[in-house]
Amino acid sequence: MREKINNIYLGGITGFIFSTLLVTVGILKTIIIVLFTCITAWGSYLIGKYNINLSSLSKIFTHKN
Repeated sequence: MREKINNIYLGGITGFIFSTLLVTVGILKTIIIVLFTCITAWGSYLIGKYNINLSSLSKIFTHKN
């Protein structure tokens, strides 16, 4: 029962964010935002699933001259 309530809140928050985006930026830009969000979420899932180590990438961006 508790999981069902959490899903209801998650669905409500997602619907609110989607409708706010739709009203403020329009349908095409909303589709692009949702598409990029899904692509990055999928990429994050794959990084976690295959235990990809990103420490070398982190060193590149934190390197001080």
